[in-house]
Amino acid sequence: MEHTAGPWEVVPESIRFSEPYGYTIDTKEGHITFIHNDHGDQKANARLIAAAPDLLEALKSIQNDLNSKLDPKTRVIIESVVKKAEGKE
Repeated sequence: MEHTAGPWEVVPESIRFSEPYGYTIDTKEGHITFIHNDHGDQKANARLIAAAPDLLEALKSIQNDLNSKLDPKTRVIIESVVKKAEGKE
């Protein structure tokens, strides 16, 4: 199963005490998820999640274009991350 196509964007949700209460990750097709916690890092988490499709695409591009030139350790890391993102791990 493929992930929802990007781009994904971070949208502040319901303002409380003049700060966003949480963040929604949205696409043209609708909501992906809602991020909220009491640790104050929900915006950073939301940005990282929203960047996931672009990060995966960048890793695949590096893997395809530079695979033979990569350090073996770097190659293993990239392969592992791509497999994890694609549910093949």
